[in-house]
Amino acid sequence: MKIIFMGTPDFAIPSLEKLFHSDNEILCVYTRPDGRQGRGKKKSISNLKKYCLDNNIPVRQPESFKNNHLELNVLQKFKPDIGVVVAFGNLLPLQVLQSFKHGCINVHPSMLPKYRGPSPVITAILNGETKTGVSIIQLDEGMDSGPIILQDSVSIEKYHDSLTLTNLLFDIGGDMLIEAITLIKNGTLKLTFQREREASYTQKINKSDGEINWSLSAYEINQRIRAFYPWPGAYTHIDGKLLKIMTGRINSEQSLHPGNIKMTDEIKIGTGKGTLIPELLQLEGKKVMSSAEFLRGNKHFDGAYANNY
Repeated sequence: MKIIFMGTPDFAIPSLEKLFHSDNEILCVYTRPDGRQGRGKKKSISNLKKYCLDNNIPVRQPESFKNNHLELNVLQKFKPDIGVVVAFGNLLPLQVLQSFKHGCINVHPSMLPKYRGPSPVITAILNGETKTGVSIIQLDEGMDSGPIILQDSVSIEKYHDSLTLTNLLFDIGGDMLIEAITLIKNGTLKLTFQREREASYTQKINKSDGEINWSLSAYEINQRIRAFYPWPGAYTHIDGKLLKIMTGRINSEQSLHPGNIKMTDEIKIGTGKGTLIPELLQLEGKKVMSSAEFLRGNKHFDGAYANNY
């Protein structure tokens, strides 16, 4: 099958790599325009684009397909059999979807129709789900609303954060893509239409969502720490300094007021219900450190309150 691949973030690379080493042909990869990083705002290419350049895969980076007739003509000249979309970041107009002989397929990290939208992994962890999954769907003009080709469920373990769970789901999704393309190639594809009445939607996550509300329970805060790693990160402030918490654990002790910090042989922070014990932290201007390392240099925070600006 002649494939056009569309994706940008690092977790799209396993799918691209598996397709590249399959018996399919990747005609071109569409990815988002290069970003700019650092004080000098120098152009920075994504790891996915670097993979393409290293393997001589043609790359195109339009700002958008919307009202972009020039790019649509370029796409159609490839005469692709199928489009594969993995976290591309933009809804594709109908004209683009119709440019492929067999349409476009997409990897979505949830058991659709549950958790459509931009943050299915984060939302699953936030909501305390014990299971999630991967859906391969045929794209339509809606938001993750196309018919389902394949699905596979995955357990959410206590050690999973958004990074590890996302990587796991998209690694599984890469194998499922190969299977889906084989079904299409062999003419044995069976589609299952989503039940709209069962659909739920996730929201775009903002930087401010990562700020910890210490009146929540320790369990809820710990879910947020896992869900928001690595971005936007769970954070608070101590004496005006930003403090990021990467990992933690909880206990049922209720001896501290919400946000109150106690430093003994470990760090304890009071919550609305129970106590949070941070295990991996980063104070503004410092490196990431274990709780033991943090204790050695920051005993003066004992008795302080988090979110005290």
